[in-house]
Amino acid sequence: MIEFDKVCKTYTPRKGVAVKALKEVSFLLPDTGLVFILGRSGSGKSTALHLLGGLDVATEGKILIDGISTAQFLL
Repeated sequence: MIEFDKVCKTYTPRKGVAVKALKEVSFLLPDTGLVFILGRSGSGKSTALHLLGGLDVATEGKILIDGISTAQFLL
């Protein structure tokens, strides 16, 4: 089971304004079945998938896989 708990992702460029790609997103993905992620362009779908795949790290919040925080995977 995968759980997003109030996950935020902010991209901070060297110059310019910071962009919040995800703002306190929470959801629970079950162990079985199919899940579809739908939304308009720029809504954070790719960012959420990058976080799920471990390609990126959340700025705030927790991502849990079977109750274990993905922050522990970075150690």
